[in-house]
Amino acid sequence: MNSDSFVGPHEEGQGKQLRVLPVAVMAKRSLVTRTLDRVVPEKSKFLGFTWILAVILVVTLFSQIQGEANQFYGIAESQERLISFQYPVEIVEVPVVEGQRIDNNARLLEVRRYDLDVNLLVLDERINEIRAEQAATRHIVTAEIARLEAERGTQIETFQTKIDSLETQLRHNQALVDSISGSVESAAKIESPLRVKIRGLKAEKMLTRQMFQARIKSQKQKLADISGPDDARIAELEKQKNELLRQSKALVVHAPFPGSVGNVMFKQGEQVDAFNPVIVIQGNHTRHIKGYIHEAVSNHVQIGQAVWIQSLSAVGDETLTRGEVESLGNRIVEYPQRLKRSPLVAAWGREVVINVAPENDILQGAKVSVFLDKPQTILSSTTELLYHYLPIKTALAWNKSNPEVSLHSPRDIEVQIDNLKPAQIEASGIVWNPDSQSFMLVSDEQSTLFELSTSGTIINQFSLDSVGKITDLESISRDGSYYYLAASLSHDKKQELKPKRRKLMRLSLVGDDIHDGGSIDLYQALLGLLESNRASEALRDFIRSGIDNKSLDLEGHAVIDN
Repeated sequence: MNSDSFVGPHEEGQGKQLRVLPVAVMAKRSLVTRTLDRVVPEKSKFLGFTWILAVILVVTLFSQIQGEANQFYGIAESQERLISFQYPVEIVEVPVVEGQRIDNNARLLEVRRYDLDVNLLVLDERINEIRAEQAATRHIVTAEIARLEAERGTQIETFQTKIDSLETQLRHNQALVDSISGSVESAAKIESPLRVKIRGLKAEKMLTRQMFQARIKSQKQKLADISGPDDARIAELEKQKNELLRQSKALVVHAPFPGSVGNVMFKQGEQVDAFNPVIVIQGNHTRHIKGYIHEAVSNHVQIGQAVWIQSLSAVGDETLTRGEVESLGNRIVEYPQRLKRSPLVAAWGREVVINVAPENDILQGAKVSVFLDKPQTILSSTTELLYHYLPIKTALAWNKSNPEVSLHSPRDIEVQIDNLKPAQIEASGIVWNPDSQSFMLVSDEQSTLFELSTSGTIINQFSLDSVGKITDLESISRDGSYYYLAASLSHDKKQELKPKRRKLMRLSLVGDDIHDGGSIDLYQALLGLLESNRASEALRDFIRSGIDNKSLDLEGHAVIDN
């Protein structure tokens, strides 16, 4: 027996077995296991260890129960539209049937409103009546204006004729007087009755003109006043008519979105009362989940939080669908009947509305389970529990397994990009991207950012040359929408520290495009830190030693409280 072996106690006559164990394994085995080796018979060891394992599991499970819930239930809902009318209608045609798939703007329904036709006819008659009255009044006033203008002209002409006759007679008499007296000036001073009459006629002519002008002006104002009120009344009636025409167009209903026909409540020829649903249209996919958190359960659901939904329908699968909390109710409401454990027991809770992507396989109206944390399989959950709470190496030694084998054997990275081989990938940093549900990976000595799927396959690559020169990438982190990439700060084989190995770069991804977020010279930043008092003396000594000895080598970084 060599020095690396140990012989346990045994008794030949009592069926005890001699067990030879490596010393290295013996040293790693727990105190409980070594005690079992000494005092517990071989046939009872497995039962004893099982009891210990069960106790640990029970204690662990109860330690996790703190009155909080990581799961609640809800009902899957989709985009839904009830087609109804605010007036009584008659069904003319229903060209669709229940369950039929329809496209956007597909013809769904045609109805008739008898009151709509009557109202349109009444409005048309009223508008025509007002326009006829307006035209008749305008014609009368226009004729009156023409009559007044003609009468004015006639009377003015009569006055002018009389004035002209008297002036002719006056001139004749004046000539006779001048010939008799021989003095023109003396004859002009004589006041003739004809002169007085002429002045009177001229004054009467002026008054007549002014009178007719006033009457004509009044009629023109009346003509203008006719257009104002009547036009306003016609405009109001036209507005009502346009509204009725719009309603008449709405009597032919088209699908507001692609989906399927839910229920058809009426058939052709039937009369429908106002506001009664005629057809129900549903979207193609589940859009929302309305969940309920019991009032007696505490949890930390927040708006914008990611959750996972699993359908509980018998025809559904167990695929998890990612969702996002859209709103939280601010009151306690009663559970729907389907979510109650018993129809006889009332249940109350808080409403939660969860938005899910349109591309999902959740049946509309299905009962679903909502998880705040992504659930794991029983095998993976048990493995994780064992890993955290049990001495794994001791358990492996008990099962006589190789203590050097890990729980999850590593695999080589696979590549599905042309001209890229797995051997070229020397992974030096990795970070999770929740937007694409994949990993972002950097490789040493490559100025490239790789996208790694959860199955371990490189599915995309982004060249960093467009945002700056950097090499010897050693770490990557994420803060919000930004990624931070750091070079090693180490000297090369020629003991040179090139600028490309001194950078801390920030960038963001939008689709397949990289957007530069700036970069700094990390080495220069450390030199600046030495000259300031922002760092402790011990930290400055550490940095100074690394710079002086050229031993700086950055292998990882993290963004904290940015």
